[in-house]
Amino acid sequence: MPGRPGSAHPLTPRETNYVRTSGSGDTSVVNATVHVADRDTPAGGQHGAAPTPPSTRIMTLPTLPPGHNYKELTSPEDVRKAKNFIEHEYGSPMSFTYPSTTKFFGITGSDGNIKAAGEINRFSWHTSEIRHVVVGNGSRGVGLGRGLLTYLESKTESPLAMLVSKLPQIKRVMDTNGYNEVSNARGSSGDNLATYIKTLDPSSEHASLSTQSTNHVATGRPESPAVGTGRFQEVHSSTAKTFIETQYGAQGLYKFPETSTFHALKSSSGETTVAVGEVNKVGWYMSEVKHLTVMGEYRHMGFGQKTLQHIETQVPSSAAMFASKTPQMKLIAKARGFQEISSVKGPSGKNVSIYVKTLIPSSDYSGPGSNRRP
Repeated sequence: MPGRPGSAHPLTPRETNYVRTSGSGDTSVVNATVHVADRDTPAGGQHGAAPTPPSTRIMTLPTLPPGHNYKELTSPEDVRKAKNFIEHEYGSPMSFTYPSTTKFFGITGSDGNIKAAGEINRFSWHTSEIRHVVVGNGSRGVGLGRGLLTYLESKTESPLAMLVSKLPQIKRVMDTNGYNEVSNARGSSGDNLATYIKTLDPSSEHASLSTQSTNHVATGRPESPAVGTGRFQEVHSSTAKTFIETQYGAQGLYKFPETSTFHALKSSSGETTVAVGEVNKVGWYMSEVKHLTVMGEYRHMGFGQKTLQHIETQVPSSAAMFASKTPQMKLIAKARGFQEISSVKGPSGKNVSIYVKTLIPSSDYSGPGSNRRP
């Protein structure tokens, strides 16, 4: 499951056609090049393979009421107004935190003020989270919500869009707009929180996936497995990064989120690192498990599955996401109860499977991959 390349990596351009509809009902096609950072493999693809050819995503933005316009909120003043608007409408002034990678988008009215707003946080090459989508109290019921969601999707630079909500009524909106519920977890406040995923740029294998949830029995928090005389431990990022890059043959080419933690399987003496995995916390509701790597001479001995099981006990979120393009890692994910929820084409051109597992299910949930309670 190769990870994020470093700043030396070129960007892979993806030509995207957006069909934009103005408030007056006139339709125009705007060609835009969206640059997608190759965070799946080193420059040029796996072992120098050709990069992914440009793909096209065509989206039609709903017609807005007269005087309303879609707007990317980029200036410091616009960003400040967007945050104030979101927090005011949620009734939570100054209570939200925003990742540094967040981008804001909105719909403005004839007076130039924001009438609806939302944000996009791209936390991985394959998934962007659409956050805090809200329409102003005096502007609801005229289609701004549907328009804003479509607008945010059109601005998403990842093949997957993720949206999280605790509102039961949002499920109908998600179903109507092509989202699948992939997790339903219990939050720290006791609320049930549903996670929805929409595949914007599917691979050739995606159509063969079943979108029907498979029921699983919640069996409680998994325990860290026995590994003979070896032991699991959290390791320093520099040690883990060196191990991962050496195993992938890509020294110095990857970048790792500052929020990541690294967990390793060590030999009894502590001198040999057998396997390493990375956990990047997106929010209390989701973490991404990345770079699960086993040293060459220790592969096909069950250490990959045991390391993933241990990492599940260390995930600080209610659900975990895992992406892989290798058959071995796909088997490991399925063996640990992860459900394949999408297949997308990675920056190297290979199909990448996306898996999700609910680790702390809500009280009324027995859906995909649920097997852990606090």
